[in-house]
Amino acid sequence: MQKPAKYYDSSNMTEEDVKVLPHQELEYFDGKIKIYATLNTDQDKLRDNIKENISRGHEQIWAWKDQDTNVCMVGGGPSLLDTIEEIREAQNNGAKVVALANTAHVLLENGITPSAHVLVDAKPNNANFIEDLDIPYFIASQCDPTVFDKLEKAGRKVYIWHAVNDADEFKVIHDQYDKWIPIQGGPTIMLRALRLFSVLGYHKFEIFGFDSCMLEGKHHAYDQEAADGDKAVKIGCNGRDFDVTGQQVSQAMEFMNMVKVFGQNWKMLVHGNGLINHLIRTGAR
Repeated sequence: MQKPAKYYDSSNMTEEDVKVLPHQELEYFDGKIKIYATLNTDQDKLRDNIKENISRGHEQIWAWKDQDTNVCMVGGGPSLLDTIEEIREAQNNGAKVVALANTAHVLLENGITPSAHVLVDAKPNNANFIEDLDIPYFIASQCDPTVFDKLEKAGRKVYIWHAVNDADEFKVIHDQYDKWIPIQGGPTIMLRALRLFSVLGYHKFEIFGFDSCMLEGKHHAYDQEAADGDKAVKIGCNGRDFDVTGQQVSQAMEFMNMVKVFGQNWKMLVHGNGLINHLIRTGAR
């Protein structure tokens, strides 16, 4: 797929105006600005988390046989609440609903029980995102140990997987296992979850709450104080303007790169009226 977007309106931006998540230095806006990506958790802490969590002995994810079931990936973007009925319809038609990060409570509040829950961020508050459900939990080895503590206390099934950020983490994991699968693929949970479930054999995805932009001034479908300080700027993309943070631009560009590499193996529908949906529709035209 060709890159369909040209980003502009960035001439007054400085490096301080942009905040992004891992994992690399990025250049956007026709070279006018560099976006420097940094990990949101100290690297020594990440490595300590990985060592401790691997020692718990949870089953690793592995490459499963091809699955013909549709998977609804549910992110926390602001369009999520507008598409709840579409998620419900997909589930009624046999799709698996996968809650990402802090979305499980939104699904439950709307009468939808997820089929699985995925966590990747290493912040301790991610333990608060867990609802006690009899479903499998796919937890990245870099997550804070309190996440594993909570699930183990509840007796829930945990699969451990590895979101590798650098060579040092790779070595830590490699020292613990004879065989393992790195789940790489971008700086956000949606991008990692797509790769994760591809390894698990799934290739039919319906994606919800994946906007990569602000909608009506909201960055999430629910309160998320950690993102309240993110600065947004206006960009133009194929005839429409979007308010975006650096993290959201990073995610959109990484998504396009991922589609170029893996898109031929996926059947994908992105719901909502955000930047990602717009990129796909206008790019196709």
